[in-house]
Amino acid sequence: MPKTGGAAAESNTVFCGNMSFYTTEDTVREFFGHVGTVTAVRIASDPETGKPKGFAHVEFADNA
Repeated sequence: MPKTGGAAAESNTVFCGNMSFYTTEDTVREFFGHVGTVTAVRIASDPETGKPKGFAHVEFADNA
């Protein structure tokens, strides 16, 4: 197995925790749109109730 030096690979996805349960995808896109081009927002929800879990992943066009 090749050694990677312990550094994690760069990612273009950001984890956002401690979000209000009323946060919408549009709100997240608007907030993060000031830093870069947002390509996807995934707000986690409970599969049984459909209610948000209070966190999301935001994907950008590039990792800069």
